[in-house]
Amino acid sequence: GTVGTSTAAGSTSSVDFTVTPDDQVRPLAPGTTATFPIYINNPNDYGVRVDSISEGKSKATSSGCPAGTITSGAIDGPVGYIREGGVRAYMVSVTMAPTKDSRCNGQTFTLPLTVKLASAAAER
Repeated sequence: GTVGTSTAAGSTSSVDFTVTPDDQVRPLAPGTTATFPIYINNPNDYGVRVDSISEGKSKATSSGCPAGTITSGAIDGPVGYIREGGVRAYMVSVTMAPTKDSRCNGQTFTLPLTVKLASAAAER
């Protein structure tokens, strides 16, 4: 996964979530679903919580693998607090289309996601 940069709480930020299906640790075969971690970074000087993480669709790869080959599910109200300057991983359900397209082999996919943050300053 990728560490995303986020802005002020109560805001929305874009995070590029990267998935490598051929990863030995977390393989993802065509037509299957697995969970991958996305790392959310909190650059603020106060704690935040994540309100939601949007669903995502992969962009086309430079090798010509079509967009949307990999999709991820939305997460509403995930549990977890990110302390100031901290990073926290959230598990996202990721599905690979049942493709046999050789242009999709060995690729790393990027899924642009929207992350909504809320201040958790009152939860210290």
